[in-house]
Amino acid sequence: MNKRIIISCVAVFLFTIANVHAQRFGGGIKLGASMSQVDGDQHGGYHKFGFTGGGFVNYPISKKVLMQGELLFTQKGSHAEPSKDSPGGDIFDISESYIDVPVFVNYNFVNKFWGQLGLMPSILISADETANDIATQGAPGFNTMDFSFLFGLGYRFVEHFSLNITWTYSLFNIRDGEENGYTRFIFGYGQYNNVISLTALYHF
Repeated sequence: MNKRIIISCVAVFLFTIANVHAQRFGGGIKLGASMSQVDGDQHGGYHKFGFTGGGFVNYPISKKVLMQGELLFTQKGSHAEPSKDSPGGDIFDISESYIDVPVFVNYNFVNKFWGQLGLMPSILISADETANDIATQGAPGFNTMDFSFLFGLGYRFVEHFSLNITWTYSLFNIRDGEENGYTRFIFGYGQYNNVISLTALYHF
């Protein structure tokens, strides 16, 4: 089921990109890095580094407002090394790969700076949790879908290039349960993706 959804999203996105120059739509590609943590895993800090990249299309609503959609591959998760206080602790790692489909409003608030606000459904491709490179046993499985809110800031320094930083946070848990110190958020206990991404954009 997930494969069909992913293929459909890619096909629609490629068709849109192919028709960008014939319409008022704009578009391009973006590449960068993600820094993430999983709230509720009893480890803190954006210590999981990964890749994020894909394409985007946008449509002008007014001189200052754009609607934008993206199709991205993003690596997320959590990572923790033993600390000085507990040198014998485990090397803990959660590795997740998602297809993200953020949809948001771009608002040009001053000169070449803009703000972003929107929502982001995500489809899980793969996920695993390890301690000292050994798969953990008995942990709840990861949900196949994630849904996050998005906040971002960007700066377009020349016509075809811009920089963007975004923060996304899961609205619903990516794993269920109240055990193991899981976090309680809006819709209940569980674990939640907490991701900062820094990307460079090329505008067609």
